[in-house]
Amino acid sequence: MYALSKQYALPIFSVVLDNSGWAAVKGATLRVYPNGQAKTKGSFQASLAADMDFSKTVEAAGGYGERLVDPTEVPAAISRCLAQVRKGRSALLRACVTKL
Repeated sequence: MYALSKQYALPIFSVVLDNSGWAAVKGATLRVYPNGQAKTKGSFQASLAADMDFSKTVEAAGGYGERLVDPTEVPAAISRCLAQVRKGRSALLRACVTKL
């Protein structure tokens, strides 16, 4: 997506809500096995490595990436990202939210 954005000079702004896991995996497991061992143990094999930084993916295509952890910084972070988009660069805001 970001490579095409750069190639065709079409800057985009993306927001990734990062909960350190794959909620879809946890949800699917609970739908199929609502009282299963995964629920009992609280282990859904759906966690991502702690050092995954999704904001770096846009940088590979010359875009701007930012990691957000403080909710009070949301307006400022969005403003920084939009400023980059107005300059012609794609921007990705990785918003770290409550863990899975």
